[in-house]
Amino acid sequence: MLRGGQLSIQIENVKKDILIIVKDNGVGMTKEQVDRLGEPYYSTKGSKGTGLRMMVVNSIVKAMNGIIRVESEVGVGTTFRFIFPHKL
Repeated sequence: MLRGGQLSIQIENVKKDILIIVKDNGVGMTKEQVDRLGEPYYSTKGSKGTGLRMMVVNSIVKAMNGIIRVESEVGVGTTFRFIFPHKL
C-alpha cells in the first residue's frame, strides 16, 4: 500500500481452529507471485526487498502446526488467512 490504504485484521474462533485474517487493498499480486511467496530471496518489492520475511513467517506458522492461505488480485488487494489449531 504505497500511498496509504486500508489494512484490517480479524480474529475468529472457528470450530477447533483460530483464524487470523489480514486483508489489505494494496496493489495485489499475480498468481505467479503468490505461488512464489516464501521462497528464499524472492520478493515482490524488486531490489528493495530481501525476500526473507515470508520465509520466516512460513517457518513460524509451520512450527505452530498452522496453515497459510493467500488470495490476491492485482489492483484489488491481498488477504492472508492464518489457521492455527486451537489447543484447550
